[in-house]
Amino acid sequence: MKRIIFKRQISALLTVAVLMSSGIAVFANEETGINEDIPVDSEAPEAAEEENYESEAPLFEDADEDEAKPEQEEEYFEIADEDETEVLSTGFEYSNGNTYYYVDGRKQTGWIKYGNDYLYADSNGVLAEDCWKKIDGKWYHFWSYYMETGYEKVDGYYYYFDNSGAMRTGWIKYGENSYYYAESNGKLVNGWKKIDGKWYYFSYHSMVSDGDFLIDGAYYYFNRKGAMQTGWIKDGSRYYYADSTGKLATGWKKLGGKWYYFSDDGNMQTGTVDVDNYLYYLSDSGAMRTGWIKLNAYGDYYYAGSDGKLYQNKWLKENGQWYYFDQYGYMETYSVTLKGKTYYFNDDGSCKNP
Repeated sequence: MKRIIFKRQISALLTVAVLMSSGIAVFANEETGINEDIPVDSEAPEAAEEENYESEAPLFEDADEDEAKPEQEEEYFEIADEDETEVLSTGFEYSNGNTYYYVDGRKQTGWIKYGNDYLYADSNGVLAEDCWKKIDGKWYHFWSYYMETGYEKVDGYYYYFDNSGAMRTGWIKYGENSYYYAESNGKLVNGWKKIDGKWYYFSYHSMVSDGDFLIDGAYYYFNRKGAMQTGWIKDGSRYYYADSTGKLATGWKKLGGKWYYFSDDGNMQTGTVDVDNYLYYLSDSGAMRTGWIKLNAYGDYYYAGSDGKLYQNKWLKENGQWYYFDQYGYMETYSVTLKGKTYYFNDDGSCKNP
């Protein structure tokens, strides 16, 4: 490519004009490069003026690129040949194992918006690719060249990245009332985790809350904030009891000197229950009853032995009186036929003809 050089010679021309007005012509000696002052004869032939004209430097000249740069007073402009014109590009460029991103021919650094995604290039323009990157004190992860957000699996572990792409730690709320918990290294907790002195359980990284939950064959109860509960637990009209490990009581449990019965999912039972083909009666508080049990104002009664089992198809003699209880545990108040004999009873259940 050639440079077209425009030389300023204003000061030189002014000097020549002044000297010529004084009757002195200035010529440059081509061999020595030293200017010589030569008097000018006002009657010199026109040839002399012609020679003086030819000795002046031309206003334009060609200069190769490898020539010395012009003095400060000189200005030049570069004009590219048509075959050397380059189209400025936008996109990815791969070089020496690294990837770069250009916009209008300029290599990008820092955060780069790419459609709905974001890329990141270091100060040399090298794009982060399939790696962790700490930027301004926060950790980010890039899948291929793209910044990740949300719930993502990285090298076998799950992490949560907020909308800005920063890795989160500690409690993380998502949705209306769901939570994750991330360790200081960003890994999401799965399973049991003690936080600030309280136990929590995370199923598929999501905190379990507000109810009972089966874990490794045992039920546990978690409040609305996700903390595991112990002792007596009230949930609406239902009651549970959890020991010091958090496991909910199931089956028979003696508490405070009284027996209680809990279903397989830990729900305390009340009223009449069938356990191993025996009937028991549990009060509204859940405690097992023994002795006479009045069921209602209509004169319905049960009777439970010291072990809590209701009398069924069985006679009871008390204070010299005989009473009979049917297969459902109810005391007879009318009549019953047993082995061909009919027995009659008073309203208070006592037998008239024992």
